[in-house]
Amino acid sequence: MDIGREATGLERRFFELCRGIVMEQGLALYDIEYVPSSHLLRLYIINDETDTAQLDECVRVDKGLTTYIESEDWMPPELRLEVSSPGIFRKLRTVEHFQRAKGREIALVLRSDLSKMDISGSENLPKELSGRKIKGILGDVTDEGIKLTYENFSFGLDFENIKKANLSPNINFK
Repeated sequence: MDIGREATGLERRFFELCRGIVMEQGLALYDIEYVPSSHLLRLYIINDETDTAQLDECVRVDKGLTTYIESEDWMPPELRLEVSSPGIFRKLRTVEHFQRAKGREIALVLRSDLSKMDISGSENLPKELSGRKIKGILGDVTDEGIKLTYENFSFGLDFENIKKANLSPNINFK
C-alpha cells in the first residue's frame, strides 16, 4: 500500500540503494522522493530511538551516498541529493508509516466525504467528520486500513478511501 502515487523504476532502484546505505548508518529510510524534472532525489531518514534525524545523521548518509551517485552508470549525472528528517507533519504513505504513528493525531484527506461512506455508527457522526478533511487519533493499523477516533467516535477506514495522510501534532507555541 502506497497512498498517493506509484514509485517509478528509477525510484525503486534509488530506494534499494539508499536503504542499504542508511541502514549501515544505524538509521531507517522513512521515505524517498525523486523529482525527475529537477533531478532531485529527496531522502527522509529517521532514527528509531529519537523518531527524527539530526543534522549529523543526515550528513553521514549524504557522504555515504556520494560515492555511489558519482560512480553508478544508471544515476543521472545532474542528480541533486537532499537528506532530511521526515518532519513533524510527515506524510503517511505506507502501512509502516501508519504503524509508527499509532496513538498520535493524524490528518486525512479522503477520496469522498466521510458522511457518504458506509461506516458503522454513521448516524452518530460528529459534524467535524462530515467532509473530506478529517483529523483523529490513530488506533489499530492493518494491511487493509486503520481505526480512527475523534472525541468518543471510533470508526474504521480502508486505505483505498484515503487520498492523503499526515501526522498532525497539536503544537502550542508560547
